[in-house]
Amino acid sequence: MRRLVFLTVILILSISCSNKTDDGVKLVNVDFGKGQYEEPFVFLSSKPRILVKSLEYTPNFFLSDTIVLEKTFSIGFNEESIRSKSTAFVQLVDSTGFSPKGISVYFNDSLSSNGWYEIKPSLQEQDLKIKLKLDPDRGEHIFYGNVIIKADELDLINELNVQEENIVIGEWKVKQEISWPILLWIIWFIIVSFILVFLGILIKFIFEIFIWLGSVLNTSIASSSELKVVPNADRPYKRVEIDAVFKKTKTKLHAEAVIRGKGEALFQDCYTGKVLRGGDLYDYEHIRSSEEIYMKYRDILTNEEIAEVVNCEENVKVTLRSINQSKGKRRFEEWASQSIIMKHNICIKTSKENTKIADIGIKKAIKNLNR
Repeated sequence: MRRLVFLTVILILSISCSNKTDDGVKLVNVDFGKGQYEEPFVFLSSKPRILVKSLEYTPNFFLSDTIVLEKTFSIGFNEESIRSKSTAFVQLVDSTGFSPKGISVYFNDSLSSNGWYEIKPSLQEQDLKIKLKLDPDRGEHIFYGNVIIKADELDLINELNVQEENIVIGEWKVKQEISWPILLWIIWFIIVSFILVFLGILIKFIFEIFIWLGSVLNTSIASSSELKVVPNADRPYKRVEIDAVFKKTKTKLHAEAVIRGKGEALFQDCYTGKVLRGGDLYDYEHIRSSEEIYMKYRDILTNEEIAEVVNCEENVKVTLRSINQSKGKRRFEEWASQSIIMKHNICIKTSKENTKIADIGIKKAIKNLNR
């Protein structure tokens, strides 16, 4: 009794067409269709390998690293082939008869290590799923070849008398294409923009840290410089620095007086309280004399610092020239005798108020120097 196996092909995803060879062999044309890779540098004629596979550049999680295409067939054995424990093996080969390069072949989700897949006989039809996993390294390419059956104790396959161990029962084909991914470029552009913004913020942050460290260092240096030692605490009285600052102070006070008098300098005498105008014989007065302040603070202040203290706005006022020349370098309390008060019409209340303000201003100026 003849032993035979019938292989009935049912294509799930597309309709295949059958043809016959010159020897009357019934062949099945299996077209797996085409797969498409998205490669942003497809237009470059020559490029490093890193730019070829979509898997190898970010963000690769948006793309598949391989193309997988599959077809499903139904296979059935007759009773006689089952009783004789016949077996069949199926294999996909390229046009040269070898395993196709650039393709991994899976039968029912099992990788075909040696190229062959054993079909065990069964009374019920079996589903045979052939899955092709393509390698993007091959680029644009059309793969094709034959489907081979190796029979054991079988006489017929697809109505064909088996005369050889291996027989071609069909042809297969699959196409691989490379495309240009606009979506991937947009994703890259967004990611690169975020990276550039982040780097800009990071650089700015580092720059501000350096500025802050510089200010802290300068503050530390300034603080240490406050513990200065004046070279000569017994140095003689000098007016050079005092006169330089005094000149600037007088210019400022005159400008304020002109504004106050709406075009004409307007002052109040610091000792008499009377109004003085431009054209009157008045002088700018140090309520506490520059020599007194110099000699008192020369052991802790430099000449420049003493000049700032002497010419603080609370200590520089205006009085009549006759009063200024009469008082000289003396303290107000020592100078203002009864006869002097009568002679120059001194206002005790105004004089004491201005003297108190001058003392407070001098202390304030010294405190500001030590900040």
